Amino acid sequence: MFEPDADRIGLTEEQRIKVFYRLVEAEDRAMDKAGANAADVSKFDGDKAHRLEEKYIKQICNKYKITREQAKQIAMEGAQKGWPMPPSK
Repeated sequence: MFEPDADRIGLTEEQRIKVFYRLVEAEDRAMDKAGANAADVSKFDGDKAHRLEEKYIKQICNKYKITREQAKQIAMEGAQKGWPMPPSK
């Protein structure tokens, strides 16, 4: 479905992998800040997680000059190609 070395969305595969990493990190950061890793799961705020994730994704889109839809395409491409998760910090 995806051409391995083709520039898609005006980004090389290497750039798309970086965006993919940032998207994964954005989701993880939003979940952490919303309390997903709290000892008391009742403290998790799903709405907050969603708002934060959208905020972080918007920042990524602005940085790489892509649309939200293109970010979704990159996330799907990464999942379909089995790109590894970003290294833990």
